[in-house]
Amino acid sequence: MIARESFEDVHGWQTDFFPLEDQDLALRLGVAGRTIQILGPPTVLHRAHGSYTVKNALACISAVDDLHRKERQGVYPGGAGRRLERRALIGGVAIHWTRRAAKSGMYGNAFTLLARGWPMILASVSRRVAVVLKGRQPSENIAMKT
Repeated sequence: MIARESFEDVHGWQTDFFPLEDQDLALRLGVAGRTIQILGPPTVLHRAHGSYTVKNALACISAVDDLHRKERQGVYPGGAGRRLERRALIGGVAIHWTRRAAKSGMYGNAFTLLARGWPMILASVSRRVAVVLKGRQPSENIAMKT
């Protein structure tokens, strides 16, 4: 859940950023304050269709490049203090799409994405190793009134 004020402060969904607009929004909300993760009820249905965007690997690879570019240009908030977190998030997305491209036989695209995104991929891997070594950070459970 996102507070409407925070959503509006970062100008909501960007009409010129698609696909992976959810990743772009998450990065722009990076210093917007507390977040709430809804743990239940679990999702039991996911709608996928023929024109499902994430099946278009080329468009998603291009969007990952856009995330890289925006990070390098300093578009996302948080400054140097949040750089590792932003890059780890983008690196995780880059790892996913590098693997998807390779599995689809798009080896040139996979290599290019890996070559362009290696600093962010390294940030993602190092962040994941740190979580394994230190354990996950505790979260606060808030009872919701119904």
